[in-house]
Formats: sequence, C-alpha cells, structure tokens
Amino acid sequence: SAHDAASNLAKFATVVRMDQGDFDRIGSVIVDLGNNFATTEADIVEMGTRLASTGELTGLSEAQIMALSTALSSLGIEAEAGGSAASKILKSLQLAVETGKGLEDYASIANMSQDAFKKMFKSDALKALSAFTKGLNDTERNGKSAVAILDDMEIREVRLSNAILSLASSDDILTDAA
Repeated sequence: SAHDAASNLAKFATVVRMDQGDFDRIGSVIVDLGNNFATTEADIVEMGTRLASTGELTGLSEAQIMALSTALSSLGIEAEAGGSAASKILKSLQLAVETGKGLEDYASIANMSQDAFKKMFKSDALKALSAFTKGLNDTERNGKSAVAILDDMEIREVRLSNAILSLASSDDILTDAA
C-alpha cells in the first residue's frame, strides 16, 4: 500500500541519512527501475530498506542500493532473503578488502589482482560485487562450477549462495540495473 511504501521510504531515508529534499530524486530512480525490470516499485523499496544499513556502510549510494534491490527482486528473490544475502556478501567483501582474508579468492574470481579488486571495492562496491558475480560463471577460466567455487570459499548458506548464484547467472542484471 501507499502507506507501507511511504513508511519504508522514510526508514530507508533515515538509515542512509538521505536529505529530505532528495525524495523526488530517489522516487524517480525507483519508478524508472520498476518500469524497466521485472519487479515492482514496492518490492524494490522493501528490499532497499533491508539493504540500507549495509549499503550505507559499504559506500553504496541510495541509487545503487535500489539498483541492487531491483536486480535481486527481478530474479524472484524475496526481500527478507535477498536483503540478508546481499548484506552478508557485501560485508564479506568489505572484510576481505579491509583484512586481506579471502581477498585473493574474490579478486581471482573477478579476474583481477588483489590491489585492483581492493581499489574497485573502495571506489564502487557494487561494481566489485558485479565483477565477482560475473566471474563466477567463467567455468573455463575457473576450472569448476560456481557452486563448487562458493563451496571452496565456504559460502554455503542456502539463501546467500542462491542469491549469489542467481546474480551470477542473470546475464548481468546487476550492471544493467546500476
């Protein structure tokens, strides 16, 4: 309902510290995404609200949070599962970038050096996530399936691995939405 959407947008704005004058801008982003992808504006906002905190912490803009929300909801992933999964993978990427633990795996899958992946994540975390998910499908280069790669990385939680695998096999929906 309109009340639920307004409430979710208000929560989103609070979490990402969005200026009240930017509601028309984010509203335009949401409508455009809803019109151009297989999802609804309500699903985008609900997912975006769930991703807001982690998105803010990892440096995503409001529009990028909504783009990630669009990609996930367009793939049929429910807001609760998608928000949780996307938050976990973004936190995992951030931790790898900050500590170096697991960075080699993420960078290798994205087909770049650790320094290049780290630099990309710091400047555009969504682009780094997209490079990682795209790289998962390069079975010729990787020598194994995306499922096996995630298992090797100990990414085995069903919701998390399903969301990552859906993004990986989506014909670049994440980049298109961004």
